[in-house]
Amino acid sequence: MKDRKCKPNTEDNELKYCIIYDKECKKCESRYFLGEDFRCSKTENCAESENGKCLQCKNNYYLGYDNRCTNIEHCIYSGNSSYACDECEKNYFFDSLNMTCKEENDYFKNCKVSLNDGTKCSICKDNYYLNKTDFLCYDNSNEESKYYKCISTDANGLCEKCMNNFYLNSGDRKCTINWGCAYSERTNKCIECEKYYCLDIKKGICKDSDYIEDESEKIYINCNKTNEEGTACAECAYGYKVGEEGFCVDDGLCIERENGVCIRCREGDYLDGTLLCANRVFGCMSTFIQFCVKCDDITNLFSCTQCEEGFEVNNNGICV
Repeated sequence: MKDRKCKPNTEDNELKYCIIYDKECKKCESRYFLGEDFRCSKTENCAESENGKCLQCKNNYYLGYDNRCTNIEHCIYSGNSSYACDECEKNYFFDSLNMTCKEENDYFKNCKVSLNDGTKCSICKDNYYLNKTDFLCYDNSNEESKYYKCISTDANGLCEKCMNNFYLNSGDRKCTINWGCAYSERTNKCIECEKYYCLDIKKGICKDSDYIEDESEKIYINCNKTNEEGTACAECAYGYKVGEEGFCVDDGLCIERENGVCIRCREGDYLDGTLLCANRVFGCMSTFIQFCVKCDDITNLFSCTQCEEGFEVNNNGICV
C-alpha cells in the first residue's frame, strides 16, 4: 500500500483475502484468485466477487451453486472429485467421454455420471442404484425391495455395494443398517465406530457387545476393534486385555464393575492416571488428572494427593 501500513483483510470490503494492495488488489492469499473486479474469491476464472464468493464468471465459464467457475455448461458443482463436474443440473448427467453435462434420455434416466466411453451409466443419482445387467438406474428407496439402499449390482443382478451407514449382508445380499457407525469410507465399510461398539475391520461393520447372542460373535464382547482378518480382538475396552484365544478378558486390576465401568480396583494396585485415578480406599475413577497415583475424593477431579515419580501435587490438586 502507499502508506506501507498493514491493514486487516478480513473485513467485508475490497481488502478481503488480499495481501498486496495498491489502489486495487494486486495479489490474493493462497488458494484465492484475483477476479476482474480486483477482489479475491475462492474460485478461478471469476469476473466479479463479493466477500470471497464469486458472483459472475469470465466469458465461456459458468457459475455453480458452489460459487465455482467451470467451463462446463449446466454444471452446478465442481472441484470435489476426480470428475470435471461433480453434479449437473436437474435432468442432466455428466458425460465422462465428452466432459460435458448432457440432457437425460431414457437410457440415462436418473444417471449422474457415464462410463468413460459415454455409452453406459456408471453412477446413478442419490436414491437410485445401477443395475449392471442393463446399466440403467432404478429406485432404491422401497424398504420391501431387495435393492433397498443398494448403490450398484453385479452382472448377476445381486447387490454389490450399499449406501453410507449400510453394509452388505453376505447371506441374502441385502443392505442392512450399520448401527453404531461413526464414519464410513467410500466403499461403504465403516472405519470408525461410536463408543461402546466394536469395529470388525474385515467386514467394516460395528457390533454392540451388549447384544451378542451368537457364539461366533463372542470376539466382539468388550472389544474396541478386531484384527484385519476379523478372527480375534486386537484392541480391548479399558480394563480388559486380549487373552490367548483372542477374546477380551479382565486385566486383573479391577475387582468390581458397574455397567462395564470399574468402580473398585484390586488392593495395592492402581490404573494409569491418564484415564483412571486409583487409591487403595476408593478404587478407581474416571478423571483427567494425569500422572496421579492416589486420590482423596473420587468425586473431585482435583483431589490428587500422590503423583508418579518425577511429579508433585500443586495447590490445585493436580500433578505437575
